[in-house]
Amino acid sequence: MKCKCLLYFSFFCFTGNATRIIAQVKEIPDTKLPFFLHANKKLDPSELAEKKEGWYFTGLPLFTSDPVRGQGAGIRGSLYFNGKKSDPLYEYQPYVYRISTQVYKSSEGVQNHFVSFDTPFIFNSPYRFKVSLGLDDNHHSQYFGIGEQSMKPLSYRDRGQPGGQLYRNANFSEKENSQKYRRPGQTVSEGPYASDQFYNQYWFESTTLATSIDKTFWGAFKWVFANEISKNVIRTYDGKISDAYDPVFGETKIKEINSILPTPNGTTKVTEDQNSGKIKGYHGGQINYFRVGFAYDTRDFEPDPDSGMLAEINFTNVSKATGSGFDYNKIFGQVKLFYMPFPKLFEELVIATRGGVSYTSNGAPFSEIR
Repeated sequence: MKCKCLLYFSFFCFTGNATRIIAQVKEIPDTKLPFFLHANKKLDPSELAEKKEGWYFTGLPLFTSDPVRGQGAGIRGSLYFNGKKSDPLYEYQPYVYRISTQVYKSSEGVQNHFVSFDTPFIFNSPYRFKVSLGLDDNHHSQYFGIGEQSMKPLSYRDRGQPGGQLYRNANFSEKENSQKYRRPGQTVSEGPYASDQFYNQYWFESTTLATSIDKTFWGAFKWVFANEISKNVIRTYDGKISDAYDPVFGETKIKEINSILPTPNGTTKVTEDQNSGKIKGYHGGQINYFRVGFAYDTRDFEPDPDSGMLAEINFTNVSKATGSGFDYNKIFGQVKLFYMPFPKLFEELVIATRGGVSYTSNGAPFSEIR
């Protein structure tokens, strides 16, 4: 029902502006441009006044704190080239070239690095080219199942013992603390003792190369063609040795007498679902996708819009015929609207709204459904 509401909202936003869109496209083009661009694409005078000629660099430090991923730090930087004021597209494009990179790592082993290149109107043509290479490495990806079962309230038994008191509607920290205790093994593979410290976790590593090209036509419309090659590796924590509390003498207020014992981790949730045939992609796998899309974009300054709209729909196919380990399709559509209600009084006040819908067919790996 929620997906339908989002779809109706997106359709209403797009069709409700259809008359205005057609009228705007017919506006007289700027004869100085090498090709026709919508008048709304021209940068706001205030943005244009601050735009720098030539090359410049921006950088931003990254600091994060997360109870699962730990404390993280990194840096993200971008090198821009804006060209010269005499260039025909200077007043319309956000930049001529942008090279961006990020280096990030957390205390719990999470890494996110990438480098990308983007040129909105390559060689003063209506074509745009993007390419990026990234690494996403998360030792503590969370998994609570797929579908409606993943939305059930959290519950746990006292000190993780099979016969312990059952607590329902628990918070995350309470459940996590109960999983730190040693418990009797429940299967032959678990042995006499096990813990559930990594029951809802798995290790996800993905290396991705993405490229895309699009073309602007009729001033504000675009078609898009994109390709992504992604190598995913998934590791589970079944049998991983870690320190666990003894259920009787483990956790007291006197830390010196606490009994902490090296204990193998039991069967994880992702392994349970794999064994019962509920998921695909247990070990990761190769995902090569091809995406085609269509968009209408009148945003005045893409990185930080003050006005305009973006309406787009994308169709993605993943196929074994292209070297993927899976066969499935994805559809994504969205509408974004930006409006300045009082441009003369509040230059930085922008009202923005967005509605979207996403669909993934059967056959997708569980790491994609997440």
